[in-house]
This record gives sequence, C-alpha cells and structure tokens, in this order.
Amino acid sequence: MELSQYSTKELSEELSRREGVRVVKFDPHEPFRVWDDTNDEGIKCTGPATILINQD
Repeated sequence: MELSQYSTKELSEELSRREGVRVVKFDPHEPFRVWDDTNDEGIKCTGPATILINQD
C-alpha cells in the first residue's frame, strides 16, 4: 500500500510511536504559539492540534 493511501491520522499515530519523535498535544480551544529562529511572531493556532517533533 502506498503511503499516500494512509490517512494523516494513521501516519501521525505511527510516527508518534517511534523513537526520536516527541508529541505535543493541545486540547480544543487551547491557544498555542510555535516559534522558530526565522519568525519573531511565531505561528498562532488554537487546538485541537498535535505537533510531532521528529529528531531522528
């Protein structure tokens, strides 16, 4: 089966179980912001959301 045939949810669930992947979850209506070194204002969002940090 091609990867494109899997849902985003299925792919995220599989990646979240792997070593080197950190999962950060935000509840519905919970505001959060993500910064990086190139964006002084960050990205503002509201949950529900799941962020996967892949350091593998």
